[in-house]
Amino acid sequence: MRLNEGSPSGPRMQGLKIAAGSLAWLGAMALGGCIERPSEEMLTPPPRVARALAVLGEQSVQSSRRVAAQAQRESGRLVQRSARVTAPVLAQAIRHAEAQSSRAGARSIPAPMAETLAPYFDRKLIGSVRWTIGTGRVDLGTFLTEQYMDEGAVALNRQVVFSSERLTQNVWIWAHELAHVEQYQRKGINGFAAAYIRDWQAIEREATARANEVTAAIRKAG
Repeated sequence: MRLNEGSPSGPRMQGLKIAAGSLAWLGAMALGGCIERPSEEMLTPPPRVARALAVLGEQSVQSSRRVAAQAQRESGRLVQRSARVTAPVLAQAIRHAEAQSSRAGARSIPAPMAETLAPYFDRKLIGSVRWTIGTGRVDLGTFLTEQYMDEGAVALNRQVVFSSERLTQNVWIWAHELAHVEQYQRKGINGFAAAYIRDWQAIEREATARANEVTAAIRKAG
């Protein structure tokens, strides 16, 4: 789902409005993954993800403040009520989508991938996470997937939905999504939704940094 182009604030505010709705229909038939010893390609974000992260990194504090100011002027009511109204709606949509994925036959993380990630994430967390393949393009109302990418994955609490089976072999993507699962554990679904509405960039940057640290450690370990 691509957003209409326009002012810098338009896509972002529209993204907040459609975040909950875009999650409601997520759910997929699960497909198995075959994970080999991580290659450099598996330890690197897919090209479209990397480009999205580059765009995110280029945004300065000044431009972020300008976007926030424009958003508040243009959609003041939404901004003011987001924590009280928008975040609970997003949280409810996350729960609904997680339940859909679970009913669709979600599977455990493949054993080779779980072993690769075990030194860097709690084993109980790894054991609790399930995954599926989406029937279409996956988005969480994240601006990375909605504005910049045609592929990716989304963490719905303890369910990870991938946009393609190929991406289930990517260690970086798994580390990024497990970092989101850690955020859910710390904040709870309601807290995660509220934090995402307030500052999605901070949430994504934290997960990106975690994924980069994990893959760097895997490279170093040889």
